[in-house]
Amino acid sequence: EEILTQPATGYVAEFVQDVDQGRVIDVKTIMVDAKTIDAGATLSHALEVIDDRFGAFIVNSDGKPTGLVPREEAIIALASGSTDVSSVLVEEFDSTAARTTFNDIYAEAGKGRSLAVIDDDGKLIGAIHLRDIMKEMGRVERLIDGFEREVFM
Repeated sequence: EEILTQPATGYVAEFVQDVDQGRVIDVKTIMVDAKTIDAGATLSHALEVIDDRFGAFIVNSDGKPTGLVPREEAIIALASGSTDVSSVLVEEFDSTAARTTFNDIYAEAGKGRSLAVIDDDGKLIGAIHLRDIMKEMGRVERLIDGFEREVFM
């Protein structure tokens, strides 16, 4: 019980704080800013915006996502001579609420496409991808390893 009331190290303190607060990893904790483009954008412009991310979302005037332009498909289409974003636009994409827990989104993000993170009004507020989840899993694993080293060794 002493370890819980007087944590000896930063690892233990952070681990205890997470447990004490009943912390559940939610999407809002690990989401990143969503890349967005206009529906009329060219593929080359879309790729500039996408940069090193996995895709960009097209949003309507209300801020709601209406499509996803995946990076790989955009590169292939541009190399084939296409310039129109609509040639690679995915209108059926996955989205999740910011309050969704890690366990609920893990399988969806594992499909390899970006997930749109939306607020209660359906507006795009962020994005999440498998690599974002993997980063958080690494953080949690380091916490657990540090906790085990400090407490049990």
